[in-house]
Amino acid sequence: SMAGSGVDDNYKVGALTDRSKWNVCSYVLLDTEPLIVEDFYKDPDWADHPYIKSGDAPHSYAGFPVVNKDNYVLGTLCLFNTDPKKISDSQEDLIKRIARNIAHLLDLQVEQRSLTAEKIIKAADILSSEMNEASLNDFKNLLLLEAELPISAKETNQLQRNGFCELNEAKKITLTTKGRQLIHSMGLTPKPMKRIKVTGNDASELIDKIFGELQ
Repeated sequence: SMAGSGVDDNYKVGALTDRSKWNVCSYVLLDTEPLIVEDFYKDPDWADHPYIKSGDAPHSYAGFPVVNKDNYVLGTLCLFNTDPKKISDSQEDLIKRIARNIAHLLDLQVEQRSLTAEKIIKAADILSSEMNEASLNDFKNLLLLEAELPISAKETNQLQRNGFCELNEAKKITLTTKGRQLIHSMGLTPKPMKRIKVTGNDASELIDKIFGELQ
């Protein structure tokens, strides 16, 4: 094939596969600039490609690398056309911006996962320092109590012994003051959402600014 998208049923996480010299998109990964072919059938670099020889290949191609903030090429944004076609400078610039936005969104996902992992590790360390015999179940049960989700008294025996929760008059397990302080120190207390109201030209300018930062 000339390109690939997604994975098939044989894909295994962490598995390595050989790069095919006939996969056009794989060459885009080697550079930070796009690879643009106006017509494969007139391009000497691709004259020996099996698809070109068979006549089944599309004519034109434009492949844009998706480069993240650390200058790693994460993948490609590729366009094929069944007819010979030359993209204009404005179209090329637009697709480059789209590729940058894709890279930006992927960077945000990675950063969010990293922040989430750091937050969980910090919370677990604090729980362990306050409760030497703390287990993963204790961590989970604290989250359930903070979220006010159903939980049985038996599951919180250890937390009760350490004074972090108690059975109230309504026979419901609730956090004690000590427990709420622990939740806060672990950084698990939800923060109130800051809301702002923007109208008229200010709203329009704010939206333009947000979209401008994604370009």
